Amino acid sequence: MCAYPVAEGTTSVSQIIIPTLWAPGFLAEFYLRTVFTEIANTNYQGQIKHKGDTVRIPILPSYSGKIHDHTIDEDLIVDRVVPTNVDLVIDKGLYFNLSLDYVEQAQSAYKDYPAVLQRHFAQGMKEEIDSRLLSAIKTSGTAGSVDATIDVGSAGSGINLKADTDTIISLILDCGCLLDQNSVPNEDRWMVLPARAVSLIKQSSLANVSFSGDNQSIMRNGKWGMVDRFTIYQSNQLYSTGGETYCLYGHKEALTFATQITRSETLYNTKQFGDLMRLLQVYGYEVVKPTAMGTAVVKYS
Repeated sequence: MCAYPVAEGTTSVSQIIIPTLWAPGFLAEFYLRTVFTEIANTNYQGQIKHKGDTVRIPILPSYSGKIHDHTIDEDLIVDRVVPTNVDLVIDKGLYFNLSLDYVEQAQSAYKDYPAVLQRHFAQGMKEEIDSRLLSAIKTSGTAGSVDATIDVGSAGSGINLKADTDTIISLILDCGCLLDQNSVPNEDRWMVLPARAVSLIKQSSLANVSFSGDNQSIMRNGKWGMVDRFTIYQSNQLYSTGGETYCLYGHKEALTFATQITRSETLYNTKQFGDLMRLLQVYGYEVVKPTAMGTAVVKYS
């Protein structure tokens, strides 16, 4: 098959004397922006890094109903309080194991291919963790239950952002109010939104007074700017079903993440003339303070 069209019955010299050229580098890859390292804390990773696969995190007992009025000459009420706990378990793992043939490496014009390939698959693993985490915690937060009069959407009843570009601003402010009612600190608040919602923020009439920019590129972590007290992250990996997207918001103390083993190695392939390039990552995550995290369900219809 010739590269350039020729008249019928004419023989092309394309495949005879015109060579096929290889580009000097690989086609640029567009990677998904991952956010899990930005919205989760790693407070307990140091403890779990070298021994054990579980960190048991104690939770102080509630003081509700245990603070009493004092009256002279009246017996004191004695309350016994017992702390509870939540476990962070390293119970998940991902790996890749790739074959690199010696002959193909020797004859290849791309001598950096192994290094490029490793970076490429490592990024893919990061995206896979991000997607699984965002899906797993989609309804784990309970911040929205503090006030039933504030509607931030629910399954089957998503907030319609298409009705008015200012709706997204109102939704973000409502999410902030829910965290306020749960006494969540202003600092380290975050929200993860899909690209379309971020676009609507930029189009809203309140945009100029409600958000501020940032000098760090969103190419690395999806960080877009701030609305109210939320650092906004843009992601294409939020859980979606039936035309509705589950946006997440909260405080960095609500979610914890830890990785115990990240092992990268190159081994001799005993069954072929070549190497095996592989990487293992063992990890776990847990919503440790659900009252500091919530879900806003949105749609565009």
